[in-house]
Amino acid sequence: MDARRALEVGLVNAVVEEGQQIATAVEMAEELASMAPLVLRTIKRFVRKTLPKGPSELMLEAQMEIGGIAASADKREGELAFAEKRAPLFAGR
Repeated sequence: MDARRALEVGLVNAVVEEGQQIATAVEMAEELASMAPLVLRTIKRFVRKTLPKGPSELMLEAQMEIGGIAASADKREGELAFAEKRAPLFAGR
């Protein structure tokens, strides 16, 4: 399977020109680093826990994880920062 086909079927999330791999990886890493740490930790934990599970098990796991984020200080900070048109200051809580 070539890179374009892998992108089409969702196996990869980007295809870049040769020689641009590092620059693209740095851009992606910077984007991830700017996100709320609580959300990133939750996503990583969720992926590790759910890969071997079926759809009904996944739904319950997702609901539990999202509930924790919805009640977080980082969620409130994200909403406030958006309303104030500024970058959020996430604390991972």
